[in-house]
Amino acid sequence: MRKCIIALALVAVLGVTVCANYTYAFYYDRSPGRDLDFNVFNPMPDRTSYTISVYDAYGDRACWLTGELSGFDSTFYTMSDHTSASGSRWGIAVISSTQRLVIGLEYKKNGELVSLDNIYREVPELVPGVPYWAGGYYCTVGNSDTLLILLNPSNSRATVSWGMYDQSGDMVFADIVTLSAHESTFVRLGQYAGSSSYSWGFVDIMMEDAPIIVAMEYTGRGADGLEIDNITEPYY
Repeated sequence: MRKCIIALALVAVLGVTVCANYTYAFYYDRSPGRDLDFNVFNPMPDRTSYTISVYDAYGDRACWLTGELSGFDSTFYTMSDHTSASGSRWGIAVISSTQRLVIGLEYKKNGELVSLDNIYREVPELVPGVPYWAGGYYCTVGNSDTLLILLNPSNSRATVSWGMYDQSGDMVFADIVTLSAHESTFVRLGQYAGSSSYSWGFVDIMMEDAPIIVAMEYTGRGADGLEIDNITEPYY
């Protein structure tokens, strides 16, 4: 009996996975004092099924959820209802669905809403052997800083090259990072850019063969001193 139940469960999971045509991914943070509400919207007239896989910084799965939405229906989740807080409980959430989705993100710090973002671009499919670039603004002026967060949404290893340029276009720092499946890492850019009236510029990330999701976390900026932006699509 137990084997039959396990077999049926595997068939159900594989059925959802096989039918899933759209994949979205975004950064979450459940380190102490942090939380995330994420709202899932079905903008299409047909019913959609979806799965949500949440991974910690080391690529281990922290939780797995499934659901269905009727046409134009929506629902929401609070990350703290499904994952406990810890120093490594941050990373990437991946949502796979049978229809297109729009995902609204509400990042919280100490119970207060601090940043909003919207996800509607899918995880990009890369042509093998062709380089793709994603990029974002950084600022370390005054008491502000910027975290560059690199997240691997796939089941395989991913290697990325990234470099940061100051406002004059001069390279400040460059590195190559390899991430295991669903692993994440971050870099505090202030340690390389320093702090001055001119310590701002552009971070350029090159990916090849495997996609990377980029999140930029700005501290000391915005109304609540924290702003988070997910970059889910290459610019070139």
